[in-house]
Amino acid sequence: MSPYKRGSIWYDDFWFQGQRYVGTTRQTTKGDALACEQDVRRRLRRQAAGLGGPSAGQAPRFQDWAEVHFHERTQHMSRPEFLEDNIRVILRFWGARPKQDDHPTDPYHDLRLDDPIRHPVWIERFEAWMRGRDSSPRHGTTIGRSSAAFTRPHSCPGIEPPAASPSIRFATSHERAWSSGP
Repeated sequence: MSPYKRGSIWYDDFWFQGQRYVGTTRQTTKGDALACEQDVRRRLRRQAAGLGGPSAGQAPRFQDWAEVHFHERTQHMSRPEFLEDNIRVILRFWGARPKQDDHPTDPYHDLRLDDPIRHPVWIERFEAWMRGRDSSPRHGTTIGRSSAAFTRPHSCPGIEPPAASPSIRFATSHERAWSSGP
């Protein structure tokens, strides 16, 4: 079926490889609606041939990536608590809100790794959020600040670093509440 009009907006309705695709083209002229449908069909053909990039929703979530990244990196680190602190802060913006939330004012967007590529505004939002955070030390650590040597007690001579947690773990999708997207 070719594009059809409902109100002032054109919609498309077609089949590709046994799957039906129905939706708005968000176009107000038939010519633009046909061009929009052709673009969708072209993208589907390219993906079927292995030429197109993955569709949205196939990239791993930051929450899942963080757990894998942490386990991979800590095998090669003598101080994994630094990485743990950094990941926890980063996940307060990019990750999903945990059920037991110690930071209720942090945004927790539950994004995927390709979201900042598809929508670069996420990077600007993250930078603004980081700038707006309290710059005082949190739990003995300041992340990404030039004064980090003065705010980390374990970087001062004569003060022992905290012991690394033997079972560092991040919340999985079954353990957290979902938050809304952008």
